[in-house]
Parts: sequence; structure tokens; C-alpha cells
Amino acid sequence: MRGEAVNVVDQAHAELDQLSSERLDAVRGLLEGWRSPGGVTVSAVMAQTVVNDWLLAVLPDRFVAAEAKLIAGGDIWCVSVGLAYPRMGIVGIVGEILVSAFSGGIISASRPEQMKEVGMQCYAERESAIQAAFLSTGNP
Repeated sequence: MRGEAVNVVDQAHAELDQLSSERLDAVRGLLEGWRSPGGVTVSAVMAQTVVNDWLLAVLPDRFVAAEAKLIAGGDIWCVSVGLAYPRMGIVGIVGEILVSAFSGGIISASRPEQMKEVGMQCYAERESAIQAAFLSTGNP
């Protein structure tokens, strides 16, 4: 039994070692926020900006931060990721990204491959409307 407990602790340490510095900063920010009486320091707009910056680095165009909602008692922003097109706006939600309301660090994100796949499904479902909106701008 003691050996199992040691293995669990060793596994937890190994998983912590694999976290990116950005994620560790987000966890530290969460812990500091819980200890300080000041409350949320990152606004919804700031959380959306963090998500948009991340999306620009990880996914192609058309993926944008959508609605941001406070969850976990106000400690975390859950920011929806949308697929958007000009003249149409957001045509579907493809994932979500969690942002610390204290540090502004990304805690977790839907997998980019999964968001691309859901985005392709959204496009396929709305292809004629998307094409019509594109053609209405005078583009061939």
C-alpha cells in the first residue's frame, strides 16, 4: 500500500514537471488570488485578448475568442472559441479556453486539432450561407 502512495506522488511530480511555465504561472496566479482579498484582476476583455493572442499563434485565421464567463466561484474565465467569417460573425463555437482571473495565464484549452475538426463541420453545415456572404462583397 505504501508503495502505491509513493508511485502516485512520483506520478504527480512527473506531471508537474511536464507543465509549461505558462501553465505553472496560471496555477500560481490562481493560488495567489485565492489568498488575496482583492478578487478578480483580469477583466473579460483581457481574458479574450489572451485567448486571441494564443489562437493567432496556434490556429489559422477565422478562430476568435467569443463569450467569456466567470466560473469556479469567479476564479477562472471560460472563454468560448468561435469560428467567424466576415459579414457573418461567429458561425459556431468550436472549443473553449480557461484563463486565470488572477494571473491571466491559460490554464487549459481545447485541443487545436479538435477545434479545427469542429470548425470544418461548422463550415460544412453553413457553407452556402458563408459563400453567399462572401460573394455579396463583390468578390468572385
